[in-house]
Amino acid sequence: MTFLVNAQDRPDFVTADSVTYSYYLQGKWDSLIRMGTEMISENVDYKYLRQRLGYAFFAKEDYTAAKKNFRKALKYDSYNAFTNEYLFYSFLNTGKVEHAGWVESRMDADLALKAGVTRSKLIDAIDAEFNYKASGSSLRTGALYYRFGLGTKLGWRLRLYQCFSEYNQTVTLLSSAKFGIRQAGYYARLGWNVSRFTVLTGAYHLVRVAGKGNRVFNGHLFLAGLSPDLNRFIFETNASLFRYEKDNSLQMDIHAGYIFPGSSAFYLKATGAIIRNSSTTLVTGISAGSRVSRKTWLDMDFLTGNMDRYNDFRGIYVYNSYDPLIMRSGATLNFNAGSRVALWINFSLERKKYYEDFNYRYNQYSYLAGIRWKI
Repeated sequence: MTFLVNAQDRPDFVTADSVTYSYYLQGKWDSLIRMGTEMISENVDYKYLRQRLGYAFFAKEDYTAAKKNFRKALKYDSYNAFTNEYLFYSFLNTGKVEHAGWVESRMDADLALKAGVTRSKLIDAIDAEFNYKASGSSLRTGALYYRFGLGTKLGWRLRLYQCFSEYNQTVTLLSSAKFGIRQAGYYARLGWNVSRFTVLTGAYHLVRVAGKGNRVFNGHLFLAGLSPDLNRFIFETNASLFRYEKDNSLQMDIHAGYIFPGSSAFYLKATGAIIRNSSTTLVTGISAGSRVSRKTWLDMDFLTGNMDRYNDFRGIYVYNSYDPLIMRSGATLNFNAGSRVALWINFSLERKKYYEDFNYRYNQYSYLAGIRWKI
């Protein structure tokens, strides 16, 4: 209240407030954004202005800017139904489902029912991926990989994801001996929305490899990560230990980038990872992405370095194949087929080196398709 009284002491406050409200009612989003931004630069800031600005950006599909303004509006009223509803949808439209937990916990019963959210849910979502890797070497057959996953909501701020996977390939050695490789995996990840917009992650990945001489090798990956929502700035860091038989690999990775203004939400992101085992290896990469239509998103990425025992996507993918991967470049097309179904396809060119002789390299061509269904 005190703030509003002080704000009203400004000679032009009543007029500016009335004009922005008129722009809001008429749907004049550009005019509202321009005037609202000017008011904030003059230190005029209050709940309704931030709500109007947030909605204007939301209507223009700049969900990152909408999220910023709705977050500001929460400072004046953290339980406001309008603010929480559109902040929730802004998180969903920017792919920050885990970060929305704190907002969900602030929803009243009517809003939660309208948004279709509950405190807990045994099966919140299911997903599946199928991947075929065509080999450019006559000594390696094509590889098959598939994964089935299940998401569980344990509470407003606590989510569990589990999946099972399998990888198969046949390898021919220079001596002409052949053997098959089969890797089965179980992965579990717990995400905790520990504060307003910060998620802590803990993950475990068990891999069981049956390979040469019918020997079976077990690998255990443990990962801890931190992912704050910094609005336009992208940041995530993870630390992991991969114990494969008696060998330990430590990995520290950082992902940092920026989302540019506009409805396309174009972003650039850099990745760096240090892997320490018998030696120290650096893996680096860059990725970019943009919305190409209302329901379609395109991501492109490039990764290079010795990726033996490297893990990606919070430990879901573990690169411990027989021949080490040294380069990956690809593109992923994501499509929202309605409010509950998401589809994606990916093509990647992968460069590998022979396990028997690292001086020889070959290409591998990866074709992947996936689906996710929100229950």
